[in-house]
Amino acid sequence: KQLSSEALLRVDTLVTVVNGDTLIEDVFKPHGQMNHEEEGLIAERQQDCIHAMRLVKSVEEATVVVAVTENLSVVEGQTRTQVEEVISTLNKYADVISAPCDQVPCAAVLNTNSYSISNSELNATWKRALLAEKEQGRVKASRAVREASHVYFSKRPFHPQRLFAQIQELASFPGLIRSWGRLWLATRMDAPLAWEQAGDVVTLRPGHPFWASIPEEKWSDQVRQD
Repeated sequence: KQLSSEALLRVDTLVTVVNGDTLIEDVFKPHGQMNHEEEGLIAERQQDCIHAMRLVKSVEEATVVVAVTENLSVVEGQTRTQVEEVISTLNKYADVISAPCDQVPCAAVLNTNSYSISNSELNATWKRALLAEKEQGRVKASRAVREASHVYFSKRPFHPQRLFAQIQELASFPGLIRSWGRLWLATRMDAPLAWEQAGDVVTLRPGHPFWASIPEEKWSDQVRQD
C-alpha cells in the first residue's frame, strides 16, 4: 500500500547552528565606509556583510538555536550571556542551547514538535512587533517582545540629506541589533527605500513602488480589497 508524503514526512524542528565563539564578532564586525586605499577589501567586506545578514535571518527563522563552542572558557560568564541575549533578541520564541557540539542533547533538537508554518513566520522579533502594532488583536506580542523593540511610523517623509548625514554618523549602531522597514524620502514620491540592518550591516535599496503611483488597472484584487 502506498502512503502519501504527508504520512511519511513531518517538519519537526527547525534548528540553526551558530558558532558561539564568534557570533558577536560575525554580526557586529565593523563594516565602515572604504576609501580608495581600501578598495582591495571591498569583496571581502561584501562577503562579511552577506554572511552576517544570512546568519541573522537563519536565527530568526529557527525554533531551536544551538550555539556551539569549542572552548568552554570563551562562552562562560559575560560572553555566553551576550551570545544568548543576541539570539533571544532576534528570536524570542526559539530555545537556545549553548554547548560543545558533542554535548548537545538529542532530545532538545529531535521530536520536539516545535515547528509550525504559521508561527515560524512570526518568530522574528521585529516582524511580530510590527504586525502586533499594525494588526492589534490578530497578532499578539509578548511583554518581552514589546520591551525589546520599538515601532516607528510617520506620515512625514525623511529629508534625504539629513538622513544620509545621520547614517554616515552612525558608523555603527550601538545597542541596536536588528531593524527593518521602508523609508519615505521627500524627493521620492513614487517608491520608498527598503532598509534592513543586522548588527553593523545595513542594506538600503529601492523598494516596491507605492500603489498610488501605479495605475489602478494594474492593481491586484488583494490590493483593491485592502
